[in-house]
Amino acid sequence: MSLSKTTIVEDVKNKVRTSLRLMDEPPSLANIINIVSHTIETVDSYKNLSGDDKKMVAMMCVRTLIRDLVEDEAIETALVTFVDTVGSDVIDLVIKASKGVLKVNYKSILSKMTRPSCCS
Repeated sequence: MSLSKTTIVEDVKNKVRTSLRLMDEPPSLANIINIVSHTIETVDSYKNLSGDDKKMVAMMCVRTLIRDLVEDEAIETALVTFVDTVGSDVIDLVIKASKGVLKVNYKSILSKMTRPSCCS
């Protein structure tokens, strides 16, 4: 039996809310990436969904968690805007990192960190 996307969103939302204890610490700029990452991991367990469906469900879940748990309207708007703007790219980045596909040029990063800003 296949579950509807709405049922999956509710199920994932409840699992993420419980495992991250979001009732104690609601979504914020400080934890939104962790929430997105954990949501992706949870959605990935639904093998009947395609990759695009998993991304859509994850985005819906994160938006719903924000709307359900953030009391300050300005923070809620900022977080939803953040998720709508870069959430898809963050999901892609997390997936690449988890698969070991993400390539980081550590030498370039380190040289920029040790060089004074005037000499970049």
